[in-house]
Amino acid sequence: MGALPFRFPKNDRGWNRLSHSFLKLTVVNSARWMYNPRIFGLEHMPTTGPCFIFANHSNNFDPFVLNVKMPKEPTAGVMTRDQFYKPLPALFMDSIGIVPTSKYVPDPSVIRSVIKLLQQQRMIVIFPEGGRRWSGRPKSPIESTMKLFYKMKVPAHPVQIHGSYVGWPRWATYPRRSRQNIHFLKPLHPEEFTDYQSFYDACLQTLDFQEERPAPETIPFWAHKPAVGIDMLLYRCPTSGRTGAIQPTEDGWGVQSVTDDSFRARMTLASQLRFEGSDPEEPAEILSPWLDKIRELPMFENAHGVLEQDPEAVLYSITPTFEQIKLGVGHVWLERERIRFEVGSVKRVLPLEEILAISIEQRRSLSITLANETWQIELHQGYALQWKDYIQRLQKKEPPIRES
Repeated sequence: MGALPFRFPKNDRGWNRLSHSFLKLTVVNSARWMYNPRIFGLEHMPTTGPCFIFANHSNNFDPFVLNVKMPKEPTAGVMTRDQFYKPLPALFMDSIGIVPTSKYVPDPSVIRSVIKLLQQQRMIVIFPEGGRRWSGRPKSPIESTMKLFYKMKVPAHPVQIHGSYVGWPRWATYPRRSRQNIHFLKPLHPEEFTDYQSFYDACLQTLDFQEERPAPETIPFWAHKPAVGIDMLLYRCPTSGRTGAIQPTEDGWGVQSVTDDSFRARMTLASQLRFEGSDPEEPAEILSPWLDKIRELPMFENAHGVLEQDPEAVLYSITPTFEQIKLGVGHVWLERERIRFEVGSVKRVLPLEEILAISIEQRRSLSITLANETWQIELHQGYALQWKDYIQRLQKKEPPIRES
């Protein structure tokens, strides 16, 4: 994040009271209206720090529903830098102690900021899985985050947000109104564990629950075109392998493949697929097994060695001070050993073996981090999840197949 031209003054705890009141009236109350959260385990909910609060993360509103019942002070937190590129949101997040970070890349400056927040007796929200879950299935926690919890020797409060995924799946264009159950679990004290691994295992156990089979009371009771955006997750047809073949129907409720007539289903309010001709008494199908099938399909490259390309991508350079510099619309190619792009007079080659981290910002943007540079690629025609999956498979030396 670049230097903000103006900052709200903060108290000795590191937050601005007027800004906190404004955010409670707007964003936090919007989360309350959307998800009407019921809080369980109030006896375990912290009201001040120093401590960490960690939870599963599938929904943009997750940080705010955690604050619905916080009586006196806001939580601080660590949030991806992508949220700080717009000055007004950055201003308000800075005003309550939100620290920008890069996903999956250890940053000493972030550690220093977290230590300062703990010294200010703050409650710090961190989602150990990094980005939001795509299918509601648990992700592996980031090792450096778990080690931070352990080394700081302050209580780590686990929270389970039941209904986070079905309330607004990451792939979905529109949120759904529903009810969430927020379970504050017994805090974990690092000093009570014999070693880091046992602490890690205890934290992992609290995050390891399936969100795709939600409790009945958390299933949305209203949704606008719930199938729109499904191609962001199911980016290829599971049978034909064609990219972009899975699409929502015109009414926004159906899901179909343009290459396989047997792949026709309705999206349920629980973000599950009810296929045509299936037994209505049987449970509808969750989405993650279909994503697994897609990830097992071979990757194809054309005669020029290109797996994927987008001639209308928007390219950004991220400076060392984390300012986002827009380079313009350009052409980007994914090849067997590199990413290549051209935008105006700028031509760059990013060897896959030199990529330290890759993350998806929002739904369409890839953030590519190398040792001395970071680039952001906002795809216009392609699918960010497909690009990320392909890059990681190529980094593991899985060979693509040449198209005939």
